[in-house]
Amino acid sequence: MSYKTFLNWLVSLVIILGIAQGGWSSTSTDASSQSAPAYPVDSNKPPAISLVKDINSTVRTSYPDRLTSFKGELFFKAMDSERYKFWKSDGTYSGTVVVKDLSIFDTAVVSGTLFMRASAGNSDYELWKSDGTPEGTVLVKDICPGSCSSVPMGFIGGGGTLFFSATDGTASQLWKSDGTADGTQLVKNVSASIYQRNLSYIDGVLYFEASDDNGYELWKSDGTEAGTVLVKDINPGSGSSYPDYLVGVNGELFFSADDGAHGKELWKSDGTESGTVLVKDITVGVNSSRSYNLVVLKNALFFMADQDRNGRFSLWKSNGTPEETVLIKKTDTGYISGLQPELVVGQDFLYFMGSDLVNGAELWKSDGTPEGTGLVKDVYPGRDSSHPYHLTNVDGILFFTSSSADLFTSQLWKSDGTSEGTILLKQTYWHSANYYMSDLTAVNNRLFFTAGDSESGKEVWVSDGTPEGTHLTKDIPPVTQNSSPWGLSDVNETLFFTAGNSVYGSNLWKRGAGGNIELISSFDSHFGWPFGLTSANGFLYFFLSYSAGHGYFLDLWKSDGTPAGTHPIYYINCLNPKPSLFEVNDILFSTNYCEGQGFSLWVVGTGLIKTFYQPPVEDDPKYLTNLDGILFLSAWATDTGKELWKSDGASAGTVLVKDIFPGGLSASPAGLTIVNGSLYFSADDGVHGREMWKSDGTSEGTVLIKDICPGTCSSDPGGFAGLNGKIFFSASDGLVGAELWESDGTPEGTTLVEDINPGENGSNPLELIAHSGWLFFSADDGISGRELWKSDGAVTEQVKDINPGSASSMSANSYLTGFKDNVFFAADDGISGTELWVSDGTTVGTYLLEDIFAGSDSSSPGPFTASSESLYFSACDEVYGRELYGIDVTFKVHLPLILVQ
Repeated sequence: MSYKTFLNWLVSLVIILGIAQGGWSSTSTDASSQSAPAYPVDSNKPPAISLVKDINSTVRTSYPDRLTSFKGELFFKAMDSERYKFWKSDGTYSGTVVVKDLSIFDTAVVSGTLFMRASAGNSDYELWKSDGTPEGTVLVKDICPGSCSSVPMGFIGGGGTLFFSATDGTASQLWKSDGTADGTQLVKNVSASIYQRNLSYIDGVLYFEASDDNGYELWKSDGTEAGTVLVKDINPGSGSSYPDYLVGVNGELFFSADDGAHGKELWKSDGTESGTVLVKDITVGVNSSRSYNLVVLKNALFFMADQDRNGRFSLWKSNGTPEETVLIKKTDTGYISGLQPELVVGQDFLYFMGSDLVNGAELWKSDGTPEGTGLVKDVYPGRDSSHPYHLTNVDGILFFTSSSADLFTSQLWKSDGTSEGTILLKQTYWHSANYYMSDLTAVNNRLFFTAGDSESGKEVWVSDGTPEGTHLTKDIPPVTQNSSPWGLSDVNETLFFTAGNSVYGSNLWKRGAGGNIELISSFDSHFGWPFGLTSANGFLYFFLSYSAGHGYFLDLWKSDGTPAGTHPIYYINCLNPKPSLFEVNDILFSTNYCEGQGFSLWVVGTGLIKTFYQPPVEDDPKYLTNLDGILFLSAWATDTGKELWKSDGASAGTVLVKDIFPGGLSASPAGLTIVNGSLYFSADDGVHGREMWKSDGTSEGTVLIKDICPGTCSSDPGGFAGLNGKIFFSASDGLVGAELWESDGTPEGTTLVEDINPGENGSNPLELIAHSGWLFFSADDGISGRELWKSDGAVTEQVKDINPGSASSMSANSYLTGFKDNVFFAADDGISGTELWVSDGTTVGTYLLEDIFAGSDSSSPGPFTASSESLYFSACDEVYGRELYGIDVTFKVHLPLILVQ
């Protein structure tokens, strides 16, 4: 399998976590497991609530970085439950500890001291040093005093002195340090940046890349201002030669540079301008051989170069003359997705990734001769490639990583240079490219590296070169991360939902009747979140987006609730589509807008059944509604504008119901709602303004019910809900503001229910739902703010002034939802923040169910999704972030499930 294919199909990774959690109860996996407080239960109250699962705890990571070998231990930065800190590890659990509460970046070990750019809990980054102990980890010098940062970087060691670039607040400068404040001094104002690219220190002279008015060129320094000079402006003028891979061989400096005439080629220097010359133009002319990874084996210089400019790098050797700069052996290894070809020195051999037409890209070695250069082992037999990378020498043993052929694993290998001595040490299962093994670092005779799996996230691992000695050092406690569950959908009493974050990407989960929370499928972070989750024919359908240039594409997916049964079934062949799904009597309809292609109606499994007119303003088919097995919707057409349509799932049966606003203008039907076998909606016929209409599915039976605001003004009816054979809605007759109305489908039966807020302002009823014989909604009477109300058409009254006085407890979207004999919603009483409330329609039966985020902070619960025995929603607290919660009708006290290794 090619590496390109490997990257493109990361989205297909599926991880089965194997969480065996029965019902709603939870059991900690060890003594260190956390659990939520046990909420007291009052049997006289409606259901208690519980956190279903702290989903993100299963994919936690401490983000280890800046791995550095120092005094036989590994030093690194990692995030615990508070923030990034400075850590060290001896390879054991107990020996993996915090050194100091510091956030570190660039590091370098010079003369027994670990130098680093660090900040102690603020944004002031200065030069620090450490001897590996808390008390020995101290600020060296505040180069830019006060709150500004000197931002030391590009650390380079030479002759026992640390060189680096820093700013005093005015310009970037070259500094040096012996580890003391007095010995940390300005060398020269280079007025630019200094880069560490295989620095070379030869006979007391430090060579490095830096920039001034001449661009990025080769510099040298003896540690004094006068001795810090440009060696040569290789690419004359303001152009840059970008010298890198600096290495000393037999008293001479070799490096790769571009003089603007020969491309990126091999150069050498004796430290003088005249002695800085091109060694050989391997790829003749302005094209570059892109000489990479200059290394020394047995006093000879070796490097990788692309002679033919075909993206395939081969091994070369040079003694500094054009004649003796020669190709050792040509391979078919190409430049792979941003990965530079690696060349690593072992005890007696060079190691690199080579390839041929028989074995693919595999591990090769060379003793510096053509006949001694070849394949070590075909890790993935045949033309499939293992793509060995992160090649690291540890005391003569080579370690490297490999991508697995099945796309589910990351592998660590070691090799002694023989086929039989090249063995697999560790294989981890991972769910995104962020978890791939990397940062291989040699510490004495051991290897430290970062790797991730579905249980611990990405952490620091250690290997002694044996499979049993390759293990996690410590699962550092994570920072609370939101999984932000959303898109909850019930399929045959199984709850499906998506959850994830920007670090891990998105995941598809389910909670079955047995109570187990299971991961169905994972999607890498460069893919969008699954959306449009829809139940049809006993399956879950959803859309998944992925980026493409300046836009995105979509696939339609189907799931039976198993990883193997979750897969794409249709590719939407247009840029930036805007689809939706709707099920009507086992027919799954999909509407879609494609740029330049207009709006269309599809049936999943059948195909396109209707293409609608593309209007000047994007407005796809909306308000899909099922009336007696027929789909009704509001859609555009070429000669009618946006009007009422219907479809039986066939092309011939997809027809205009009525051109309500004749002549190509749009009635724009909205809020389609079924009550007593009739379709109610709002529309504008161009004569009466936007008013209430109804339809029986025929043109003749599609009629204006009543011109509530007489003449061309609009009553703007909305928020439709059916109760006791009538439809209730919000509207304004032009005399009073938006208030609660009802209709039986006749003009005389369409009347104002209650003028809750007398006068022109109106109470603006919102979120109308019919439940337990009442219509519940929020409204503002002008005195109590927006609060919970109820009505049966005869009696209309405020249920409770939750936030006493004129302040509102409810917003325009409080997720008012009926479940069993109660309604649930988000409200703010002015004390507890926006939290979960419940009401049975009485004042005493309306109360705060749980202050999930204790104190005045808000958990902001919602939206709510009901199954037969549970109501699910997402909410946020101070411990778990935004996670999935549930309300259980069995009145159990529930504990969260936390998995800790």
